[in-house]
Amino acid sequence: MPRGNTTAGIGLSLLFLSFASTSSFANPATEAIKEWFERLRGLGASTATYERLEERDPDGATLIGATIKFPLVFDLPAGGNLDAAITIRIPETHLSDVEPVPEGLNIGNWEAPGTAEFHAKGAIVEKGRGDTAGKAYPFNIVVKQTDALTTDYFLPAFPRIDDDPNKPISRYFEWLRWAVAIRGSEASSKNLEIFSKEMPDGSQSYDRYEDIRSVGISNGQIETYSIGNFISEQTFSIGDGANAVDMTIRQEAENSISRGLDIKPILRAFSIMPADDANQEGTILETSEINGVSVSFHEGKAAIQRIGMGGFSLDPAAKAFDLGEFLDSIALGELENASEEELIAKARDGLALLGGMSLSYLDIDAVAVEATNLNGVIESMGGQGLSYEGVERAFIRGVSFKGPDDISFGLKRFELSGLELAELPRYVDLVVASAGGHEPGLYDILPVIPRLGRLDIEGLDITAPDVAENISLENYRFSASGFIDPIPTEVTSRTDKLSFPISLLEDEDARALLEGMGITQITYDDELRINWDEETQDLTLERLSFEMKDGIKARADLVIGGIPRLAFERPDQAQAALATATIKGGTIEISDARVIAAMMEKEAAKANMSTDTLAHGLADQAQNALGAAADTDFGNSLREAVRTFLTNQKRIELSIKPDSPVPLAQVIGMLVTAPDQLPEILGLEIKAAQ
Repeated sequence: MPRGNTTAGIGLSLLFLSFASTSSFANPATEAIKEWFERLRGLGASTATYERLEERDPDGATLIGATIKFPLVFDLPAGGNLDAAITIRIPETHLSDVEPVPEGLNIGNWEAPGTAEFHAKGAIVEKGRGDTAGKAYPFNIVVKQTDALTTDYFLPAFPRIDDDPNKPISRYFEWLRWAVAIRGSEASSKNLEIFSKEMPDGSQSYDRYEDIRSVGISNGQIETYSIGNFISEQTFSIGDGANAVDMTIRQEAENSISRGLDIKPILRAFSIMPADDANQEGTILETSEINGVSVSFHEGKAAIQRIGMGGFSLDPAAKAFDLGEFLDSIALGELENASEEELIAKARDGLALLGGMSLSYLDIDAVAVEATNLNGVIESMGGQGLSYEGVERAFIRGVSFKGPDDISFGLKRFELSGLELAELPRYVDLVVASAGGHEPGLYDILPVIPRLGRLDIEGLDITAPDVAENISLENYRFSASGFIDPIPTEVTSRTDKLSFPISLLEDEDARALLEGMGITQITYDDELRINWDEETQDLTLERLSFEMKDGIKARADLVIGGIPRLAFERPDQAQAALATATIKGGTIEISDARVIAAMMEKEAAKANMSTDTLAHGLADQAQNALGAAADTDFGNSLREAVRTFLTNQKRIELSIKPDSPVPLAQVIGMLVTAPDQLPEILGLEIKAAQ
């Protein structure tokens, strides 16, 4: 996303700082400027001069050739030191309609024609040992702003900064609170350029923003902020020495506009502003839109027609993270001596704050990629209700890509909804539980397992022409609900026409069998529904079905009663909870089994017998496998049904219809003590279509 000088002319005004009321001066503009420069020198500026200061009407002034320089030399908390300087040069500044007021200064127009320059240059010197001792990491950053103008501008009185050695960093947060009080009708700049000529990592970059405009600046808010055009170029190296390759990435955007910006929720979140003074709705950005985005890189380019987003907010109920106290503790070296419990608490607080951030919606339209080994488009993608702790809805539509060897990938639609992730501090708990090589327990893992409400995939197609293979999916749908964290009590799924080549099967015998049937591409459908009813305590497995085109159909339904809530709440105690489980009924059905016919023919040929003889033999084996129950009516029915089905492959059905629910524990016991009575107790029936 383009990022520019948000308040343009206001940015220049901050270079001059502020001042106490100047109501007693004949020309408030010239006197204010003189006082600003005195204050700059008092704040440590080694240079704070100007070539000329002229009155411009009774309440205006022109400043020519201003130069301000601040040395920055101090030790870093982690060792080493910063040795740098910031230099500001402003060729010309015009102030008009200046009016002192008790809270600060009203300025009708603040204009800075020409190009003002901000230059930060220096190095971070590493403390280190041996070869790294005294190693310098230089940086050189230049910011140029052209033709800045701010109208109806209010600059609050300069804040008082107390010299508190216990708050080496946080005491300067007063400047942030002061900046919230700045007001302006409109601030604009012809362009803003940022040159990162030298950075510690060896990279360089150039950013240019044109026609920057902010409207309605007040109380830390901006009504609208727009950029006419944006260009960014970064150059860096990948690899070391002779193997290093220079890479350049260039980004451009035709225009962007954002509405309803507010910095206060962020300041509240970091305890820089009290909650009473913050935007209680927590909205940081109402809407933003970027058009005509393009990116070029070493091996290709990409373009995005439009990026839109809105409702970026920070939950005001989220616990604030005291950034000032944290940074002070680093500067004072106190964090190094903090206990493990204190560090864990800080990590939890920081992650809890991130968890409070959310984006109402994100829309990305018309993505196109052209690269050496990849070309394609994405019609649209985005989502609603996006946060670190979940996604209400996310989607991608109209995907079409072609890769090496003309391998193609197409996707009509992918969509998920109701994705709930663990609260971020939970991950800290998991890390702590895993510390020291310990295996985390079940109840350390369960809280971080995601919950997904629904998933849809439509129109998937993957083709590799060179090997004449294709994978496709007409439609897939999955849904889950009724979570007893994190286990769903209702799950449904359906697959329509999933197709893939038999070459993907690992089993050679299966491949050979299907090839013998003339099947080179497997196409199948399946469906599943599982439901647990808390009132009846019934667990229902319904429509567990599978259909392979020209191959086989299968379906199963089963109802198990007496499943208590404890089985979901305490999975480690599920075995004990299942002691109350009962079998209430069910059916298993197999039909249209051409694959069975092919298997019978193949095995019969191997054994040099007819398929009828093989069917009789397998039916006898099935009956004998019942052991003590083989000579029961059910055993005889089983033999006849299996023989008939293996002969005609039409349909075989096993039904479970007990007169009353049968305890699962009783079934397990009877397998040992009275297996011959099980068919009658369970009401087992088996039959095959003639």
